[in-house]
Amino acid sequence: MDFFNTIDDFRNYIAIPASTQVVALASVFRPAKRKVQYIIGKATYKQLLDHYTTPPGEDDAVLDEALEYIQAVLANMVHIDWFKQQAGQRNASDKKLFKYQEDQAIEINITNIWSEMGQLIALLESDEEKFADFAATDIFKERQKLVIKNANEFEKSFGIDSSGYFFMRTVYLQKEVITDMLEKRGVVVADIEGEDDKYIYAIHKAVAYEVMSMACRRFEYPELPASIRNDLADEMRRRVYKSSQATFLKETLYQEFHNKALEYLGDVEDYLQKQKSGSYAEPEDVNDESNNFFFTT
Repeated sequence: MDFFNTIDDFRNYIAIPASTQVVALASVFRPAKRKVQYIIGKATYKQLLDHYTTPPGEDDAVLDEALEYIQAVLANMVHIDWFKQQAGQRNASDKKLFKYQEDQAIEINITNIWSEMGQLIALLESDEEKFADFAATDIFKERQKLVIKNANEFEKSFGIDSSGYFFMRTVYLQKEVITDMLEKRGVVVADIEGEDDKYIYAIHKAVAYEVMSMACRRFEYPELPASIRNDLADEMRRRVYKSSQATFLKETLYQEFHNKALEYLGDVEDYLQKQKSGSYAEPEDVNDESNNFFFTT
């Protein structure tokens, strides 16, 4: 199996019985592999796999570090689905867990995935020469065309734990927002820089909130930032848990964030209208009480 020769290789990162056969993890490894390849690209995945399978190759501390990160990510992804599969056996034995205990165990894996994947992405971004294949991926290149180009910028408009992993997962969502919400309103993304700060602020907030609304509707629970997961978990603990309730709560967050995005888009439209009519000549006076227009804060 890629990156793991024995079960002990997995046990370096996750708690799994030593008696477990590596082949028993094959079915849950495949979707984990696809998720990682989506983020870093198949070529970079192969680059790291080649480094793993051809020891004792030339010493390379950077590749060794990247290898640690990708193994940790894959192991924790695998453990989530494997742990769920074992529920039947646990329930039929004295190792049965309460729902909250299972949730806590899975949350540890999710937290590890986010942390290790974030570290991996940061490392790949820090050396575009060594990781040229990563810099050549569509998802990496598409970022340069976005309104919000990295996780730290996104964090300023909506808290995502500055996660490069989550940001990379939402690149295609931001592209949709640009096409369906900004460009249709006359916003030219390439011309945003240099405009009034309040206009830029409103655009960034609108994009961030709309991306988050779409993520709540489309992403699975483990793929959402910790702040959102915690809100969902707290609310579900107050209820008799049913999977349909999780969907309902995610839909509620979708609507909340979407409405907030529309508020900021209203500010954007007002700015463009005033600019078109020539009444927006002095941006510094935009929040003067006499003009009956205020940017949302």
